[in-house]
Amino acid sequence: MARIDLNGEWRLMSAKGMKGHPAMVPGDNYSALIDAGEIPDAYFRENEKDVQWVSHGNWIYKRDFTVDDALLASRHVFLNLDSVDTVATIKINNREIGRTDNQFPSGNVKILGMFGNYFRMPKDFENTLYLSQVQQALAIKTGVEFWHSLRPRNMGTIFWQLNDNWPVASWSSLEYSGRWKVLHYMARRFYSPVQTVMYRTSKSSPLELYFISDVPSPVSARVVVTLRRLADGSPIKKWQFSPKASDASSIKLDIPDLYSDEKERCCIPLNECFLTIVTTAKGESTTYSHEETFFLNVWKHCNLPDVNLSVVDIKKAAGGDFDITIESNAPAFFVWLAVAEDPAGRFTDNAFTILPGQKKLRYRPGEEMTASKLHNLLSINDLRSSYL
Repeated sequence: MARIDLNGEWRLMSAKGMKGHPAMVPGDNYSALIDAGEIPDAYFRENEKDVQWVSHGNWIYKRDFTVDDALLASRHVFLNLDSVDTVATIKINNREIGRTDNQFPSGNVKILGMFGNYFRMPKDFENTLYLSQVQQALAIKTGVEFWHSLRPRNMGTIFWQLNDNWPVASWSSLEYSGRWKVLHYMARRFYSPVQTVMYRTSKSSPLELYFISDVPSPVSARVVVTLRRLADGSPIKKWQFSPKASDASSIKLDIPDLYSDEKERCCIPLNECFLTIVTTAKGESTTYSHEETFFLNVWKHCNLPDVNLSVVDIKKAAGGDFDITIESNAPAFFVWLAVAEDPAGRFTDNAFTILPGQKKLRYRPGEEMTASKLHNLLSINDLRSSYL
């Protein structure tokens, strides 16, 4: 990846026309003006009073740099401005390319750098937001499921944080408006009273599979792990288990190590397959179900098929709810439905996996809604559609 270092000497000038002076970046206005002899040392005695005018005006940092044809031809070019603080307008060749208006200038860079380890670069800002929410949910999910499997050594988890009081980028699972983020929908699944989780603790560790019950009474379950092709979701191989828990417990199930044993995964490359884990269980008076998807490779390395997701039907249901039917031509992951103008609305499921075919779910609006209005407001996204 090509990189141009823009640190070093820039030119600092007042927007009112003061002549330019050399200014080091990273740096600040005061240090540059002190070095240029334009103001006294602002940190000496009471000089601070005499230089207040510096903060009352607008200042321009400017420098020339050249880029080669390869960089200009790149699909994505990111400008990292760690030292830009609070309020600024950013221009290249006199064309505005961005603005900052907060004191966390490197936030987007850190977020992009983190999910760049797992996902391909998003195609636009909306998908950057989508992937950042998926990444947050997966981070919490990974920790919760691991600690959950260690019962009775670990008997519970609480994640930070639930909600916000104002619009802000944070770890909350609920927006300030009350809208459920990806994390909140995933939390409903990874805190399911009965579930089966899969993980490995390091790149060299074997695959581990645990059936977990939080039910304080006997539960009989059936767990089906299916190895599937990414191209079309077709099954390649299955493993079935019948765990029984006398009370709340974690039971380790014997699953082959699909990383090291190519024959067990039928010699399918790791980036061309995935696993679905379906758990059904019966307690003394209640039945339970849980579905999980597991990738054997990092998502960005997987050959995800092109996806065509569509809403094929919306019908009014009892109590003002709506039954929604969506359809996909290929396996789609982290499928996300949203109604931007209805933050109080809730889906019965979201951020889910769908195999080729149809899936039905229900939507409970938070405001007056008609089927046609819901159809116009409803948006749908998935992992493959987040990048070009």
